[in-house]
Amino acid sequence: MKLNSDRQPTAVASLKERQRHARETAILDAAEDILAARGWGALSIEEIASRVGIATGTIYLHFAGKDALVAAVIARDLATAVGFVEGLDPALPALTRLRAVLRMLLQRQVSGMRLITEDMQELHRLAKADAGCAELLRTLRLRLETLVDDGKDRGEFDPALPASVAVSALFALVSPRTARHMESATGELIVGAHDALIRLYLRGIARDAAVVDEQ
Repeated sequence: MKLNSDRQPTAVASLKERQRHARETAILDAAEDILAARGWGALSIEEIASRVGIATGTIYLHFAGKDALVAAVIARDLATAVGFVEGLDPALPALTRLRAVLRMLLQRQVSGMRLITEDMQELHRLAKADAGCAELLRTLRLRLETLVDDGKDRGEFDPALPASVAVSALFALVSPRTARHMESATGELIVGAHDALIRLYLRGIARDAAVVDEQ
């Protein structure tokens, strides 16, 4: 009986932690849905609480306020991107890995486009001000630069191209703002242009552009 009583506090703590994590995930999901649908200005703690089915005050047990909550949404998105890059098989050709990264980021770009309003400046401000977001962005850039350098070492990418330039160009390509400009200019959905954009980018950094189409 003593063993059971000894284990009980740990089990209860574990259950509470899982419940807390699930509640926090639900809060972030609700906030992200509202941001994507209506933007920063429409986001309210009250509506998030209503969607999740909790008291408004409960949200403040997880996040200090609206800024902290949105920064957490951005950080979660960045962490997903970092995890994707880190999960790629290093044995694969660098071109194959970078193609996968581009496709993932372009797919995420589609939902991000809904946030391209005057609110985008606010989101950039929050991301830059939050230490966690800033660190994740640096990590993502470092992982991508390492991937580019690996491709240069393997003879797949232009050896004269600085990795930092290649990654900056990649970020510009997958920016929701870029997608919005392209859609405005062509009148077509950017999703249909993903394959062309990927080929355009990879041909630009590949040592042999013909190899891009062979993959």
